[in-house]
Amino acid sequence: MKIREPQIHPTAQLGPDVEIGDWSVIHANVIIQGKVKIGREAWINPYAEIGGGRRELGSLQTGDFLHMGKYSFINIADRVTLGHEVGLGMWTALYTHGGYLDEARGFPNQRGPITIGNEVWLPKAIVLPNVTIGNHVVIAAESLVNKDIPSGCLAGGIPTHIIEREKYPIRTILDWNGALVDDRFLGIGDTEFDLLAKRIEGPVTEETERFKDSLRRRGIRFRYYDKGGIYAPWD
Repeated sequence: MKIREPQIHPTAQLGPDVEIGDWSVIHANVIIQGKVKIGREAWINPYAEIGGGRRELGSLQTGDFLHMGKYSFINIADRVTLGHEVGLGMWTALYTHGGYLDEARGFPNQRGPITIGNEVWLPKAIVLPNVTIGNHVVIAAESLVNKDIPSGCLAGGIPTHIIEREKYPIRTILDWNGALVDDRFLGIGDTEFDLLAKRIEGPVTEETERFKDSLRRRGIRFRYYDKGGIYAPWD
């Protein structure tokens, strides 16, 4: 059985209230502070940061397959909740608190939670406090999200507006190494990958692991691991 514990780079700084899920990778110079619980198979790139605010007020809880690009940031002055397969591209920032000058003298000061659903991609975007983003959403690069975004849409802009509703998800045809694949099942040797049910059946080999990783790079992720040479679902 492959090692399940998270891989944490020695230069990463993790606070005492941080929990990292199995199979996760925390790269160099990452900072994670506060009440944080991250799901399985997270991938947090160098110089990403989670923290900020008073520890007793803020927190972060994520689902599986969190991705944080280089220099991405999650401010947890208030509560942040992320679903499964949330991707934060390079320089993406989630702010639950915004303000610096004297609120008693009329300067703006905003605080509030952020909630993001399953399968959401935010490349180089900014999300402000009191925002909820639904499931299956893509935000265009360099967008400013200052209001709620419903499920299934493509949105973008400064401030963000909905570009197309009910766009995701759809069943599509894969272009696989120059060949069009219109089938939910793909076989590698004696192992079968079900792309819709996200299921793997069969033995683990170097070839199937390369194939599984190539699928992951196309956003197709499986909750399966190597259990004695056979693919087994996560507990």
